[in-house]
Amino acid sequence: MSTYPFEHFLWITFIFAAVPSAVWAAILAVLAWRFPDDRSASGPGLWLTGLIGFAFGILAAVGWLSWSADDHGGITAPGFPPPTNFPSWQIAACALTVGVLWFLAARLSSWRKLGGFSAAIGVTAGLVTAFCIAAATDITGQSGVGAVFLGAGAGVSLAFCAGTRATFLGRSRDTSA
Repeated sequence: MSTYPFEHFLWITFIFAAVPSAVWAAILAVLAWRFPDDRSASGPGLWLTGLIGFAFGILAAVGWLSWSADDHGGITAPGFPPPTNFPSWQIAACALTVGVLWFLAARLSSWRKLGGFSAAIGVTAGLVTAFCIAAATDITGQSGVGAVFLGAGAGVSLAFCAGTRATFLGRSRDTSA
């Protein structure tokens, strides 16, 4: 009976989720220090927003990618190892769920503009961590490439959403008072 390679999971999660998240969190901390007026009176701070995003990222991945539907109406039940083939609609539904959960985490944040970036870092780290659960069992190493592409694609996409959100929030500020 084989056992789960937990050490390998920790290592690839450190490389593909923790290190990039720490780099972006450091940049976000500098921005928060530079723009303290972005914070409102209530809601979670940047760290908690990122943790909420992390939980949402894992939730989206486990919710949509731990099972699979096929073209004939059959379903592969959730389990380990997770399936590797998914219909297009299931991937699109996961991406839509990621976007909705990112928006919810960003909306909860006490940081008007920077909260979206904190949520983007957290959701991306959660997705990559969930991906690394299955990637740890891959002996070919190709899952590492998949983790890089997932992190880059999700990170860039959510950062773009956060930038767009911050731009529109900046334009809607009422200056008449």
